[in-house]
Amino acid sequence: MEPYVTDDIVTPRILSKAIANINGGAASDYTDIANACMNLFGFSDYCLDAPLDHRVSGKSLGLRTMLYSLEDMGLLKTCMEEDYLPVKGRVWRSHYWVLNKEEILNKSLEYGCGSAKLKQFSYNDVPDEVWEHD
Repeated sequence: MEPYVTDDIVTPRILSKAIANINGGAASDYTDIANACMNLFGFSDYCLDAPLDHRVSGKSLGLRTMLYSLEDMGLLKTCMEEDYLPVKGRVWRSHYWVLNKEEILNKSLEYGCGSAKLKQFSYNDVPDEVWEHD
């Protein structure tokens, strides 16, 4: 799988602003949702779908429902990877949720609500010292 990766960082604050700009209201209204989402992703751009069925005291946490809502807003994407198991040749499918970083950052900035800046990576921006070898 080749996940959607950029150097741009999505924080819970940026995500809550993006959700607020889509749904209306204040970013603080969406802090809990943004924190729950970013807790799943951690420092990665993607998370595995399989462990999202956790229940606490018999109650579903509704994590997958939350992610489907964010996908409907265009802030997340889904992808799937297939691998063949070596023993019986069966197909093993892994489903992932991927942060749509560009859309999140654009939506957080749409109404002047963020300080995030989209940047384009270029090797020309890398200092010469990095390329030197001893």
